[in-house]
Amino acid sequence: MHQKTVFLLGLMALCSSLLFGQDTSRIYFMNGRVLDVINLDDSSRTNLVYDFDKNYFKRERQRMKECRKMELAYDPDYKLGLPPRDPEWKSGSSDREEVFSIVKNGEEHFIYTQDEGLGNVMTQPEMKAYVTGRRDARFGVTGRQWFYSGLALGAITGYAAKGSMYSLAVPPIFALSSQIPTVKIRKHHMSDPAYYQNNDYALGYGSQARSKHALEALKGSLLGSLVGIALYSIVGED
Repeated sequence: MHQKTVFLLGLMALCSSLLFGQDTSRIYFMNGRVLDVINLDDSSRTNLVYDFDKNYFKRERQRMKECRKMELAYDPDYKLGLPPRDPEWKSGSSDREEVFSIVKNGEEHFIYTQDEGLGNVMTQPEMKAYVTGRRDARFGVTGRQWFYSGLALGAITGYAAKGSMYSLAVPPIFALSSQIPTVKIRKHHMSDPAYYQNNDYALGYGSQARSKHALEALKGSLLGSLVGIALYSIVGED
Protein backbone atom coordinates (compact mmCIF):
# COMPACT_ATOMS: atom_id res chain seq x y z
CA MET A 1 0.00 0.00 0.00
CA HIS A 2 2.83 2.36 0.93
CA GLN A 3 4.67 1.68 -2.34
CA LYS A 4 1.45 2.27 -4.31
CA THR A 5 0.91 5.62 -2.56
CA VAL A 6 4.49 6.70 -3.25
CA PHE A 7 4.09 5.68 -6.90
CA LEU A 8 0.89 7.71 -7.29
CA LEU A 9 2.41 10.77 -5.64
CA GLY A 10 5.44 10.48 -7.89
CA LEU A 11 3.24 10.18 -10.97
CA MET A 12 1.25 13.27 -9.93
CA ALA A 13 4.45 15.23 -9.38
CA LEU A 14 5.74 14.20 -12.81
CA CYS A 15 2.51 15.23 -14.53
CA SER A 16 2.54 18.51 -12.65
CA SER A 17 6.12 19.25 -13.67
CA LEU A 18 5.32 18.49 -17.29
CA LEU A 19 2.23 20.70 -17.21
CA PHE A 20 3.65 23.70 -15.39
CA GLY A 21 7.12 23.36 -16.86
CA GLN A 22 5.86 24.61 -20.19
CA ASP A 23 7.09 28.02 -21.26
CA THR A 24 4.68 30.74 -20.27
CA SER A 25 4.36 33.93 -22.29
CA ARG A 26 2.52 37.11 -21.39
CA ILE A 27 0.61 38.97 -24.09
CA TYR A 28 0.02 42.70 -23.74
CA PHE A 29 -2.93 43.78 -25.86
CA MET A 30 -3.48 47.21 -27.38
CA ASN A 31 -6.66 47.67 -25.33
CA GLY A 32 -4.77 47.26 -22.05
CA ARG A 33 -5.62 43.63 -21.38
CA VAL A 34 -2.98 41.13 -20.30
CA LEU A 35 -3.08 37.37 -20.84
CA ASP A 36 -0.70 34.61 -19.73
CA VAL A 37 -0.50 31.79 -22.27
CA ILE A 38 1.41 28.63 -23.10
CA ASN A 39 2.31 26.98 -26.43
CA LEU A 40 2.43 30.38 -28.13
CA ASP A 41 2.89 30.27 -31.90
CA ASP A 42 3.55 33.70 -33.40
CA SER A 43 4.97 32.48 -36.70
CA SER A 44 1.89 33.56 -38.67
CA ARG A 45 1.77 37.05 -40.18
CA THR A 46 -1.90 37.43 -39.34
CA ASN A 47 -2.57 36.02 -35.88
CA LEU A 48 -1.17 34.46 -32.72
CA VAL A 49 -2.24 30.99 -31.58
CA TYR A 50 -1.93 29.83 -27.97
CA ASP A 51 -3.48 27.98 -25.03
CA PHE A 52 -4.76 29.87 -21.99
CA ASP A 53 -6.50 29.16 -18.71
CA LYS A 54 -10.22 29.78 -19.28
CA ASN A 55 -10.50 31.06 -15.69
CA TYR A 56 -7.71 33.62 -16.20
CA PHE A 57 -9.96 36.68 -16.47
CA LYS A 58 -12.05 35.58 -13.50
CA ARG A 59 -8.89 35.38 -11.43
CA GLU A 60 -7.82 38.74 -12.85
CA ARG A 61 -11.01 40.36 -11.57
CA GLN A 62 -10.36 38.82 -8.15
CA ARG A 63 -6.80 40.21 -8.15
CA MET A 64 -8.11 43.65 -9.14
CA LYS A 65 -10.63 43.58 -6.31
CA GLU A 66 -8.00 42.67 -3.71
CA CYS A 67 -5.53 45.27 -5.01
CA ARG A 68 -8.21 47.97 -4.84
CA LYS A 69 -9.01 47.08 -1.24
CA MET A 70 -5.35 47.41 -0.33
CA GLU A 71 -4.91 50.55 -2.47
CA LEU A 72 -2.13 48.93 -4.48
CA ALA A 73 -1.30 49.40 -8.13
CA TYR A 74 -2.56 46.40 -10.08
CA ASP A 75 0.00 43.64 -10.57
CA PRO A 76 -0.81 40.65 -12.85
CA ASP A 77 1.50 38.56 -10.64
CA TYR A 78 -0.29 39.47 -7.40
CA LYS A 79 -0.83 36.32 -5.35
CA LEU A 80 -4.44 35.83 -4.35
CA GLY A 81 -5.27 34.74 -0.84
CA LEU A 82 -7.16 31.76 -2.25
CA PRO A 83 -6.30 28.07 -2.61
CA PRO A 84 -4.41 27.42 -5.87
CA ARG A 85 -6.36 25.87 -8.71
CA ASP A 86 -5.17 23.81 -11.63
CA PRO A 87 -5.49 25.64 -14.97
CA GLU A 88 -8.20 24.59 -17.41
CA TRP A 89 -6.47 25.07 -20.73
CA LYS A 90 -8.35 26.32 -23.76
CA SER A 91 -7.15 27.12 -27.28
CA GLY A 92 -7.29 30.72 -28.41
CA SER A 93 -6.01 33.15 -31.03
CA SER A 94 -5.63 36.90 -31.52
CA ASP A 95 -5.01 39.13 -34.52
CA ARG A 96 -1.50 40.55 -34.51
CA GLU A 97 -2.89 44.07 -34.84
CA GLU A 98 -4.61 43.60 -31.44
CA VAL A 99 -1.28 42.87 -29.71
CA PHE A 100 1.30 45.39 -28.54
CA SER A 101 4.00 43.05 -27.27
CA ILE A 102 4.86 39.61 -25.91
CA VAL A 103 7.08 38.94 -22.89
CA LYS A 104 8.78 35.56 -22.86
CA ASN A 105 11.67 34.48 -20.66
CA GLY A 106 11.91 38.04 -19.35
CA GLU A 107 12.38 39.57 -22.81
CA GLU A 108 9.82 41.81 -24.48
CA HIS A 109 9.17 41.32 -28.19
CA PHE A 110 7.21 44.09 -29.87
CA ILE A 111 4.44 43.22 -32.29
CA TYR A 112 3.38 46.84 -32.73
CA THR A 113 5.51 48.91 -35.08
CA GLN A 114 5.23 52.53 -36.08
CA ASP A 115 3.72 52.73 -39.56
CA GLU A 116 1.86 55.91 -40.49
CA GLY A 117 0.47 54.19 -43.59
CA LEU A 118 -1.42 51.80 -41.28
CA GLY A 119 -2.41 54.55 -38.87
CA ASN A 120 0.25 53.60 -36.31
CA VAL A 121 1.58 57.11 -35.76
CA MET A 122 3.06 56.56 -32.28
CA THR A 123 6.56 55.28 -31.67
CA GLN A 124 6.94 52.09 -29.63
CA PRO A 125 7.80 53.98 -26.38
CA GLU A 126 4.83 56.33 -26.91
CA MET A 127 2.47 53.43 -27.57
CA LYS A 128 3.81 51.53 -24.57
CA ALA A 129 2.93 54.52 -22.36
CA TYR A 130 -0.54 54.68 -23.98
CA VAL A 131 -1.20 50.95 -23.51
CA THR A 132 0.04 51.11 -19.90
CA GLY A 133 -2.39 53.97 -19.29
CA ARG A 134 -5.27 51.92 -20.65
CA ARG A 135 -4.25 48.94 -18.52
CA ASP A 136 -4.07 51.02 -15.35
CA ALA A 137 -7.46 52.58 -16.09
CA ARG A 138 -9.00 49.14 -16.51
CA PHE A 139 -7.93 48.50 -12.94
CA GLY A 140 -8.43 51.92 -11.39
CA VAL A 141 -11.69 53.08 -12.96
CA THR A 142 -14.94 51.37 -11.99
CA GLY A 143 -17.47 53.98 -13.12
CA ARG A 144 -19.70 53.21 -10.12
CA GLN A 145 -20.49 56.88 -9.53
CA TRP A 146 -21.82 57.17 -13.07
CA PHE A 147 -23.87 53.98 -12.69
CA TYR A 148 -25.58 55.09 -9.49
CA SER A 149 -26.06 58.67 -10.68
CA GLY A 150 -27.65 57.32 -13.87
CA LEU A 151 -29.80 54.93 -11.86
CA ALA A 152 -31.21 57.82 -9.79
CA LEU A 153 -31.63 60.16 -12.75
CA GLY A 154 -33.31 57.49 -14.88
CA ALA A 155 -35.73 56.49 -12.13
CA ILE A 156 -36.74 60.10 -11.44
CA THR A 157 -37.12 60.90 -15.14
CA GLY A 158 -39.06 57.72 -15.89
CA TYR A 159 -41.51 58.45 -13.10
CA ALA A 160 -41.75 62.21 -13.74
CA ALA A 161 -42.45 61.57 -17.42
CA LYS A 162 -45.51 59.60 -16.28
CA GLY A 163 -44.16 56.37 -17.66
CA SER A 164 -43.64 57.81 -21.14
CA MET A 165 -41.21 55.94 -23.35
CA TYR A 166 -39.65 59.32 -24.15
CA SER A 167 -37.77 58.95 -20.86
CA LEU A 168 -35.62 56.35 -22.63
CA ALA A 169 -33.94 59.24 -24.43
CA VAL A 170 -32.19 60.04 -21.14
CA PRO A 171 -29.67 57.11 -21.11
CA PRO A 172 -27.77 57.99 -24.32
CA ILE A 173 -27.72 61.69 -23.40
CA PHE A 174 -26.44 60.91 -19.92
CA ALA A 175 -23.81 58.54 -21.36
CA LEU A 176 -22.58 61.34 -23.64
CA SER A 177 -22.42 63.74 -20.70
CA SER A 178 -20.03 61.35 -18.93
CA GLN A 179 -17.38 62.24 -21.52
CA ILE A 180 -17.24 65.90 -20.47
CA PRO A 181 -15.50 65.90 -17.05
CA THR A 182 -11.71 65.72 -16.83
CA VAL A 183 -10.40 62.28 -15.90
CA LYS A 184 -8.25 62.30 -12.76
CA ILE A 185 -5.33 59.87 -12.53
CA ARG A 186 -4.61 58.64 -9.01
CA LYS A 187 -0.96 57.92 -8.34
CA HIS A 188 -1.64 54.71 -6.40
CA HIS A 189 -3.32 53.29 -9.51
CA MET A 190 -0.18 53.78 -11.61
CA SER A 191 1.82 50.62 -12.23
CA ASP A 192 4.84 52.73 -13.23
CA PRO A 193 5.33 56.12 -11.50
CA ALA A 194 7.71 57.12 -14.30
CA TYR A 195 4.65 57.79 -16.45
CA TYR A 196 3.37 60.50 -14.11
CA GLN A 197 2.49 63.56 -16.22
CA ASN A 198 3.27 61.61 -19.41
CA ASN A 199 0.88 62.80 -22.12
CA ASP A 200 0.68 59.46 -23.94
CA TYR A 201 -0.04 57.63 -20.69
CA ALA A 202 -2.73 60.19 -19.81
CA LEU A 203 -4.25 59.80 -23.28
CA GLY A 204 -4.54 56.03 -22.87
CA TYR A 205 -5.82 56.29 -19.32
CA GLY A 206 -8.42 58.87 -20.30
CA SER A 207 -9.59 56.86 -23.31
CA GLN A 208 -10.22 53.74 -21.24
CA ALA A 209 -11.74 55.68 -18.33
CA ARG A 210 -14.22 57.54 -20.56
CA SER A 211 -15.28 54.29 -22.22
CA LYS A 212 -15.96 52.80 -18.79
CA HIS A 213 -17.82 55.93 -17.64
CA ALA A 214 -20.04 55.90 -20.73
CA LEU A 215 -20.87 52.22 -20.37
CA GLU A 216 -21.73 52.48 -16.67
CA ALA A 217 -23.72 55.70 -17.21
CA LEU A 218 -25.71 54.02 -19.97
CA LYS A 219 -26.40 50.87 -17.92
CA GLY A 220 -27.39 52.78 -14.80
CA SER A 221 -29.67 55.32 -16.49
CA LEU A 222 -31.33 52.68 -18.67
CA LEU A 223 -32.05 50.50 -15.65
CA GLY A 224 -33.27 53.54 -13.73
CA SER A 225 -35.58 54.61 -16.55
CA LEU A 226 -37.16 51.16 -16.68
CA VAL A 227 -37.62 51.19 -12.90
CA GLY A 228 -39.23 54.64 -13.06
CA ILE A 229 -41.60 53.60 -15.85
CA ALA A 230 -42.54 50.42 -13.98
CA LEU A 231 -43.06 52.31 -10.73
CA TYR A 232 -45.35 54.85 -12.37
CA SER A 233 -47.40 52.08 -13.99
CA ILE A 234 -47.92 50.57 -10.51
CA VAL A 235 -48.57 53.57 -8.28
CA GLY A 236 -48.51 56.68 -10.43
CA GLU A 237 -52.05 56.51 -11.73
CA ASP A 238 -53.69 55.92 -8.33
